[in-house]
Amino acid sequence: MRENNLIIICVTVIICIALIAGTFIIINHDNTDNQNDNSDSSANEVNTNNNNQNTQNNENTASSSPNTFNKINWATFYADGNPNTGEQVTINVGSQYANHQFDVSMTYYRDGYVLIDEPTQTYVVNSEGNIYVPDTLSMAKYPDKCTITLSHDGDSVTGTCNLEKRKGSQTAYFN
Repeated sequence: MRENNLIIICVTVIICIALIAGTFIIINHDNTDNQNDNSDSSANEVNTNNNNQNTQNNENTASSSPNTFNKINWATFYADGNPNTGEQVTINVGSQYANHQFDVSMTYYRDGYVLIDEPTQTYVVNSEGNIYVPDTLSMAKYPDKCTITLSHDGDSVTGTCNLEKRKGSQTAYFN
């Protein structure tokens, strides 16, 4: 009986790892497609399990010079369902910012109330243009909205997106 339980646990872990790896591959492929798309849109999109939701995007830009940071491309949120952990977030700002430092702060909401107000921390953008924010603060409930504020070289951008109250991955696109 113990051997069967061990096999079930191992298979479950392997499936979870495969799902996470597949998600990152899809996100990277979608990001390449989005960089070539020059269309303007006033709505953001949260795309999970073929269920699209409209989200709101609040962006603040300091100026419009070519070197000015003024856009969050997308953010993927992952909740593992454990109330002792928070959301893991991957934020894409573009590969042109590889090895640059960004100050990141996030506020999670549930039913209009602040659930978690993450303190500002500095992260380095990887070669793919992503900022990985590990789950730092535990959340007993799933958030339904998140506000992300990024600062880089004096420029600051804020984006807000709606989330589904569930475990798993969700991606929000900021146009």
